[in-house]
Amino acid sequence: MNLKTLTLKASTVLLSSSCIFSASHCFADNPIVSHVYTADPAARVFNGRVYVMTSHDGDNQSGYDMFDYTLFSSDDMVNWQDHGIVFNVNSNTSWANRAYAPDIIERNGKYYLYFPNGASSIGVAVADQPEGPYTDALGRPLIDRNISNGNVSWVFDPGVFIDDDGQAYLYYGGGSSGDNARVIRLNNDMISTSGAAITINAPDFFEAAYMAKKNGIYYFSYSTTPGTGMTVDYLTSGSPTSGFQYRGTVLANPWENNYNNNHASMIEYQGQWYVFYHNRAVSNDRGAGLYQRSINVDRMNFNADGTIQQVSNGAGGVAQLKNVNAFARNEAETFDREQGIETEKASEGTLNLMMGNGDWIKVSGVDFGSGATGIALRVAAETPSEMEIILDNLNNSPIVSASIASTGGWQTWQTQSVSFSSINGVHDVYLRGTGYHNLDWYQFTGGSTSSSSSSSSNSSSSSSSGGEPNQITVELESLSSQSNFSPFIVQSDPEASGGQYIVWPDSGNQLLNEAADSASGQVTIAFNLSQASDLSVSMLANFSNAANDSFYYQLDSAGWSTQNNQTTAGWQALSPITFSNLTAGNHRLKVLRREDGAALDRVDIAASNGSITLTSSSSNSSSSTSSSSTSSSSTSGGINNCSGVNVYPNWPARDSEYGEYNHANAGDSMVHQNSLYRANWYTTSVPGSDASWSLLGACN
Repeated sequence: MNLKTLTLKASTVLLSSSCIFSASHCFADNPIVSHVYTADPAARVFNGRVYVMTSHDGDNQSGYDMFDYTLFSSDDMVNWQDHGIVFNVNSNTSWANRAYAPDIIERNGKYYLYFPNGASSIGVAVADQPEGPYTDALGRPLIDRNISNGNVSWVFDPGVFIDDDGQAYLYYGGGSSGDNARVIRLNNDMISTSGAAITINAPDFFEAAYMAKKNGIYYFSYSTTPGTGMTVDYLTSGSPTSGFQYRGTVLANPWENNYNNNHASMIEYQGQWYVFYHNRAVSNDRGAGLYQRSINVDRMNFNADGTIQQVSNGAGGVAQLKNVNAFARNEAETFDREQGIETEKASEGTLNLMMGNGDWIKVSGVDFGSGATGIALRVAAETPSEMEIILDNLNNSPIVSASIASTGGWQTWQTQSVSFSSINGVHDVYLRGTGYHNLDWYQFTGGSTSSSSSSSSNSSSSSSSGGEPNQITVELESLSSQSNFSPFIVQSDPEASGGQYIVWPDSGNQLLNEAADSASGQVTIAFNLSQASDLSVSMLANFSNAANDSFYYQLDSAGWSTQNNQTTAGWQALSPITFSNLTAGNHRLKVLRREDGAALDRVDIAASNGSITLTSSSSNSSSSTSSSSTSSSSTSGGINNCSGVNVYPNWPARDSEYGEYNHANAGDSMVHQNSLYRANWYTTSVPGSDASWSLLGACN
């Protein structure tokens, strides 16, 4: 903690939404980040979470003098985890001196960060996880004006895109006049190009090139020139490189943006489309300058003909997708709203909050389930401090004021606990400092909840008696959005942990003869050990016969091993796999298909020493809720009576409020191609086309 910095910080929070002080569920106020200035959001979905890589505006900069990138993530679209600065061009490259609008993408387990050196060239860095650390892949630019047909006014604003056939493209360019939009093919290594740059004729193109795809239509969006309002407009085509037609405006110059520059990205997450952009709302509220921006998110909807409805952007934000599990270990740097706090690197990993007197955070939609009776706090303080826990409204009386004893230093950590009268149900939670301390994480105690996850990316843990998490639990179905998941699918079974499991569908004694890092049908669990430890890995599985009783596994960079088991009587915990003398730090456990029909459910990983925590490269689900009953009688994988069930595209639900008329809600059933599916969450995708659906079996 820098006590002077924290004391003097003039951080305020926009109070335009009723969600700040009430527990109505709940829309995030825009902007979604206020404790640091952020711009040029590059949003992506990795491992079941939304990640947003942003430019980082300095508090006092008087021009676009940016040198690093910040990263945020969420699995509920309201509470956002701050991962801090993940790349700095001055310290992480030998040739770049500016860090303009970035983009990021994953391929084959690697994460590629494309970064402009001002407006002169574009570099690429690579990492094993979204949070880094990133390494400059080339030690020089990937793109500059020497690229054939690449001599545009501004070589910046990369927008990376991987098509369904595996071909990758980089869109870029900018300028006040002329044809300055370009696209170039990337090779499979993602750090080299193929052929010449191709010109895209985009009316009034200024900057912020970005590509998205939906139902076979390519959407090229960009920011227009100052003379045309600096809106975000878009083109469509049936090709990623040619044949584009102008379609109009997606996003008018945003609210509280002072009619200045803008930059947008568009993603689909859990069946809904979102557009991310920046404005000057926080800067305006604080009386700061033009060069301090803040990122926002709003929902985006499509018409039946594939065109995009113009986004009605504003302070309201988007709806929270799920509640936070009060009884998981929740990272303190994950929150909806704040006042006065700052974040810094914690000696134990991730970030911690620096809290001063009167500083607070709000965590929206916390599910206390059957009732909490206490809270454990991971704190560090040079002098005694206090923190209030308040529910629903910042003006309410605290349910408890936790006394924080001095730990002897700002990075000397202790787990301290306090009890209170039982609380249950779903509440917004405010944590407010009445002294000076650092907070790493918190965990409510005394009860349980059916919530499928918390909003922090490393929260699925259980604690030893000393308060340290020494075991993590991962429901394998929560990893279904990982890039190599298919041909695994998610199936439902009320006897499975959380009601679901994953399986390589049984199609006649299929066998993957050889394990390989690049093989499809695998999931990755990433975790961190606080100190050297032995490890025990247990899996809940269902192996009905000798032809479906095995899988492969791999720890870190060791060779693949085969786990060949005995048949089980239903769901059964397999004999643990053990590893000895693992070093402290980050590790990865991979599970790969071997025999079809092997039903894999939950993995428990226990450490013999220290603490073990999931990192954000894994899903954070510690349990999941079984789907609600439907109008059909079904047995997972069997023959179903589908009479009376909606047949695609006859959707079971309509949503006129948001213009997304056709969709399914969690638990809804639909028939497609004579198979019965159940929706795992709100979705507009074709039944069976992605992880938002579970296959229940064939229809009779």
